Amino acid sequence: MKLRAHEFILALLFMVLLLIGGQTVAQPDTVAHGFAQVSTPAPGITCDQLVTLAETSVGLICNALDRNKACYGNHLISIAFQPNVSATFNKSGDVVDLLDIQRLSTSPLNMQTHDWGIAVIKAQANLPDALPGQNVTFLLYGDTTVDNPSPDMHAVTISTRIGNTSCTQVPDSAVLIQSPEGSHVAMNINGADLTLGSTAYVTAQQNQNFTFAIVEGMGTITTQGVTRTVPPGAQVQIPLGGTDGLQSNGAPSDLMPFDLQAIQLAPLKLLERKVTIPPPYVPGQIVPTDTDTPTPVATEQTTACVPREDWVYRYVIQRGDNLPIIAQKLNIRTADLQAGNCIADPLRLIAGQTLHVPRPVATPTPIPTPTFTPAPVQLTMIGPNLRADSMKIYSDECTTIRWDVDNIRAVYFENQPTTGHNSKQVCPTETTTYTLMVQKLDDQRQPFSITITVVGG
Repeated sequence: MKLRAHEFILALLFMVLLLIGGQTVAQPDTVAHGFAQVSTPAPGITCDQLVTLAETSVGLICNALDRNKACYGNHLISIAFQPNVSATFNKSGDVVDLLDIQRLSTSPLNMQTHDWGIAVIKAQANLPDALPGQNVTFLLYGDTTVDNPSPDMHAVTISTRIGNTSCTQVPDSAVLIQSPEGSHVAMNINGADLTLGSTAYVTAQQNQNFTFAIVEGMGTITTQGVTRTVPPGAQVQIPLGGTDGLQSNGAPSDLMPFDLQAIQLAPLKLLERKVTIPPPYVPGQIVPTDTDTPTPVATEQTTACVPREDWVYRYVIQRGDNLPIIAQKLNIRTADLQAGNCIADPLRLIAGQTLHVPRPVATPTPIPTPTFTPAPVQLTMIGPNLRADSMKIYSDECTTIRWDVDNIRAVYFENQPTTGHNSKQVCPTETTTYTLMVQKLDDQRQPFSITITVVGG
């Protein structure tokens, strides 16, 4: 017998559970979750099995999430909508628009109820509109809250809490953020300006620290005028404070090794792009600024840089540009273009900034926004198609007069206001003429009449 889609997913998840535990789980309950049915873990399930089952179900349910949406992955998730928004987000597979969300919280691990919350967010950030298939992925799991998510993710607050569990293989509560390969995105999270061309691991404990770790690629973080470039395997921390205890309250720390165990336990396989975990950063090691050549970390004694004046041509940076793209157009190395323009941070390019370049390169002409010219208002009246069900009736009968008229300002039947598409039952005892007065769009009035003939006595 051919299985339906949700039956196949249920069977697949149940088989995963059996393979993980190496034991037989009898008659698991089944709970409907969105468009798929996900099996409720059996009472004897271990922490490892619960986490694996949750990750597997989220990978199936939220795999095809569109831009600027949030997906309910694994239960439990609580949500606060923006005022005047009515939506459903209470089971796995539910999807809502980012603009509708005020706050989204995932739940910590609870082995008694088999809860471990996971949510997936896809945001546009500052990626070009012309690339609708490219998104920034935010993966929330454990005891994690995000406030004010939006398509540009420019004023977001994240909170993560340290859970109390005896399960050593359960990931700490955190947020994974991944930008599309080859793209650099800018965001503001907990009051810190982030630029990401990579995969990052983020935690934020109230009145403690905001931790920004890079798993692959490069990232930068800026607070209080201080910028740190963070390579793979490294992290920086920023003290948190403010009225909610979650706003950046100091400069970024020096580079330090990231927490390798936390990264290894994180559900990286739920991200769109496969990630290879690097070794932890060693303090003092050379930090690469680009993939084609490593350079030492700049110090205060570095000689002042002057852009190359022998590069007489100019290129104006466009939204969505990055150094590798521009260097490819020029057929030069990215590192040479960076050095020739004294760019300390290759991830922080600003649209409108002018670069010195060694040869002419066309600046893309922005696509003009099409103008919409509304069609002229149709002033000609349509109708009124004044008619009666019966034009001739007996004195003890009734009939219904009907009319349909459009492109008018007002209409009156027997001096009583009515609508352009309406009817009126009349029961005259003698032959009677009825009048429909139409006020046109130019305010002129035109009467229309209909006579009902009464026969018999």
